[in-house]
Amino acid sequence: MDKKSNSHDNKKSQPPIVDGWIELAPGAKVMVDERLDRDWQQQEKKIKELRGRTLAACIQIELMLDSLLQHLFFPEHLLKIDKDKGDLKVSDLSSLFLYEVIKDLSLSDKYRIFKKLSTQHKLIGDKDCKALLINLDKVRKVRNLFAHSAISFIPVGDPPKQELRPEGYSEGKRIIIDHEYLINCEQLFSQTIQLTDALLRAITPNQQNKT
Repeated sequence: MDKKSNSHDNKKSQPPIVDGWIELAPGAKVMVDERLDRDWQQQEKKIKELRGRTLAACIQIELMLDSLLQHLFFPEHLLKIDKDKGDLKVSDLSSLFLYEVIKDLSLSDKYRIFKKLSTQHKLIGDKDCKALLINLDKVRKVRNLFAHSAISFIPVGDPPKQELRPEGYSEGKRIIIDHEYLINCEQLFSQTIQLTDALLRAITPNQQNKT
């Protein structure tokens, strides 16, 4: 069995993420009355919707990063294609590289490769990629939280006036998923998409002109 099969099998064997548990610190108490139970159920629903929206945004950004790596390794507008020969075209090799190499890499691996290319590749050697790299690293952490961490609720305050605060884990750190965190995520996603799109347009002038 090859590594790819093992990877898929391991993903299938992992237990599903279960959100919504009320997590108590040692000695802490919670009183689930009608009000808190209603809030608990409403927040559970919101967390499910939030997980889907967040992962969708992260997937969009990762797909753009895939395209960026593809064009950096196979800049079709710069490579000469001999149409008279029966060899694979650059576009064929580019697609093969995308679907057989890039797609099997983790987001962390893609980020690491792009970070190296940002200082070594001639197409982007004169461009400042620091902001994009910082954003991509933040996106990676957000994605890991929502893709691999269960989100639990922490009772805040004393009974019977407790509130439930959603929290998750990212790289061993507890993350409070409050309004400020969500607004920052939305701004992060929007800015990262803009930065990635601008760089894509800069390195693929011919392709962009055709669209």
